[in-house]
Amino acid sequence: AAPETDPATRGLVGLIGQKLIQVVAFPLAELLVDTVGEYFIGRWERAHRPNQVRLFGPSDRRLMVDPEMAGTDWDSMATGRALLYVHGTFSTAQGGFSGIPDPVFDALHENYGGRVFAFNHHSLSMSPEENVAWFLDKIPSGTTLDLDIICHSRGGLVSRTLSGELQGFAGDLSKINVGKVVFVATPNNGTALADEENIIGLLDRVATLANIMPGVPLAEALDAVLAVVKTVAHGVLTGLSGLASMRPDGEFLDRLNQGDAVAAEYFALAAEYEPTNPGLRSLIAGAKDALIDTVFGGEPNDLVVPTVGVYRGKPDANFPIEGPNLLEFPPERGVNHSTFWAEPETADRFLSWLTG
Repeated sequence: AAPETDPATRGLVGLIGQKLIQVVAFPLAELLVDTVGEYFIGRWERAHRPNQVRLFGPSDRRLMVDPEMAGTDWDSMATGRALLYVHGTFSTAQGGFSGIPDPVFDALHENYGGRVFAFNHHSLSMSPEENVAWFLDKIPSGTTLDLDIICHSRGGLVSRTLSGELQGFAGDLSKINVGKVVFVATPNNGTALADEENIIGLLDRVATLANIMPGVPLAEALDAVLAVVKTVAHGVLTGLSGLASMRPDGEFLDRLNQGDAVAAEYFALAAEYEPTNPGLRSLIAGAKDALIDTVFGGEPNDLVVPTVGVYRGKPDANFPIEGPNLLEFPPERGVNHSTFWAEPETADRFLSWLTG
């Protein structure tokens, strides 16, 4: 793991980390992967990122816990409105939301009477539709949940499916009633980095954020990146339906954005990133930001998703998100895809949107 030193040193560690991916991981993939194909990523996620619905309280939210909530836990969640956290690609709830300051997390936990839980799901090998089908299957028969959701990145596509937007979804959504959804940097209109020709750019972007940005769990992100590297190194792109769900012109987003209006109220946090810190870290981030901007055709972005795509995009009955339901960080704030949590405005909006 990168040492906790000054930003310039962390930036240098980031460069070294990515060189190791390029020079070591690809050749090692030829030796370490026995069977590469459609099921490799799924097997890896089952071993290292198991699907689980877990309690998510102040004392254990940054820790791994037993994979299944007990029946009494589900009963407790059904006694009032509950808060569900849904993480993004390459992540887990305990890692992806670890940057939420304790006072903010504790206030939300108290507001929901302790009815707070999280959904750890396969973000690489399963589509959001499959994620939601798995989640619904875990809700005990006869239990109905009233939910609000905080979601990050691809987790927003899972949350929109939970809200009932996905056209043709066959699961039983009568088990849940979604009231509010807060999207944080969600690719609601997709991201060009999920296109096949840009997959390496996506892996590089996640590795960069994990290496040089504070508050991003390094080992967790790089572990998942290396798993995908092993597949891509063999020229195999099947088995990555979780990533494919974020393609702007993909089948999943077409179905999602053609869905009917839903009862849930949507909120959004988005950012246009430009490097603001001086020194080596800024130089590294600036060079990569310029490169990633070319992938997005010069469109403002947060290094992973287009800024406007979080709250506006293809014609959709539930968008745009605007007015008091939207917070967009300007480029001079230096907020990127993974650093929303430390901003005081993020805390203010979480509390006003969800406790009002």
